[in-house]
Amino acid sequence: MSELNRARLLGMDKEELKAWLAGIGQTAYRANQLFAWLHKGAAFSAMSNLPKTLVAALERTAIANPVTIVERKESAVDGTRKYLFGMQDGHCVEGVLMRYSYGNTLCISTQ
Repeated sequence: MSELNRARLLGMDKEELKAWLAGIGQTAYRANQLFAWLHKGAAFSAMSNLPKTLVAALERTAIANPVTIVERKESAVDGTRKYLFGMQDGHCVEGVLMRYSYGNTLCISTQ
């Protein structure tokens, strides 16, 4: 199966995950487990409380993490982090994370 035709699970809420899992013969309660793992950034192979048959099905039919961090740089002065994110289609996107006492700001450049 082509990468572009695989289910993109990270964009699904729990109800969508339940429906998708039902479509591959899995019970609805697995959606909570899968949702938790996905939002921890875990690879399918690390999802230790899922049956091996489900993990194998996920590896064949889905994408857990559509974005990878290609490069990361951190400023020694203020802790600002610059990221180069790799997308599934081979393109890259840059991002900068700035931390402040009142919160964080993430700027993404897609051009």
